[in-house]
Amino acid sequence: MTIQAFRTWVVGAPLTAAQLNEQIRDNGNELIKGGLSVVFDGGGGTIATDTLIIVSVDTPYKFTIDAASAKSTDAASSDNFKIDVFVAATASDAFVSTDHLISASAPITLDTDNPSYVRDTTLTGWSPTVAEGSAMAMICTSNGGVTKATISITWTRAS
Repeated sequence: MTIQAFRTWVVGAPLTAAQLNEQIRDNGNELIKGGLSVVFDGGGGTIATDTLIIVSVDTPYKFTIDAASAKSTDAASSDNFKIDVFVAATASDAFVSTDHLISASAPITLDTDNPSYVRDTTLTGWSPTVAEGSAMAMICTSNGGVTKATISITWTRAS
């Protein structure tokens, strides 16, 4: 769904529950979504394993990750291109620790079944709830030839 155009209210016009739901509830639900994208770039060569990108998410609310995706113009070989996702309270926390690993045994993966694009909305095994003001890190743990890839995470504000 997308944000619906805001209605111009007219004095004396009937107001329905459906109109209020669209204007307030549905538009409000769209406004509580967010996301980020990072680019792993090997500078023309294969992205090195252990390449780490840290992003300070710094939202004023906790959120739940809805989906993770990877996209590349290169096709991953049978060796796979895998990205683990970590979350910590601050960017200075150590990320290469299973204490902060949220992608569990299901990292974001380009492989022979999905060689250049994958979107995961089930996130099996993930710990998708992230505290407000957290930092997120992504690390390449395997690469079979990808030189550039965009990793995207989308979320919904948690109550």
